[in-house]
Amino acid sequence: ILMVFAALLASWWSYQHLEQAKANTQQAVDDLHFSQSAIKAIATGDAKSGQIQDNTINARSLAGKIQSFARAAQIKENSITRIQPIRPVRIEKTDYQEVQTRVTLRSVNLPSLTKFLYNLETSEQPLHVKNLRINQPSQQMGNQELWHAEIVLTYLVYAPKES
Repeated sequence: ILMVFAALLASWWSYQHLEQAKANTQQAVDDLHFSQSAIKAIATGDAKSGQIQDNTINARSLAGKIQSFARAAQIKENSITRIQPIRPVRIEKTDYQEVQTRVTLRSVNLPSLTKFLYNLETSEQPLHVKNLRINQPSQQMGNQELWHAEIVLTYLVYAPKES
């Protein structure tokens, strides 16, 4: 019976691993097709006609997504003390701008913070953690270790230089 259980467990784990690999492969194929069409549009000069999707995320939408990721990570809504957009910065000698947003979290535990960051990085949104600073507050609540975190999120926006 133990051998049958071990075989079933191994089969289940293999199936889960295969399904995740399949999903990752499909995402890579989709990304490749999008990149190829974007390259073609840029090369032929069609980029200005709107064939490249606008990756701009408005501030209200971004704040909602951040709050959603925080809820999924079991971070209390009042732990998010700041979501502050920062002026976009042109990436040197390119037609792209890097848009940054500063997020400040107060009194969060490390497992929830880790899940929040993982959710941000693996979401379909083009968000990436550029900078992370955590520190322990001077006073702890009960037995739980709580931390403060300052996070800078970034994403790129296609913004051709005006002639």
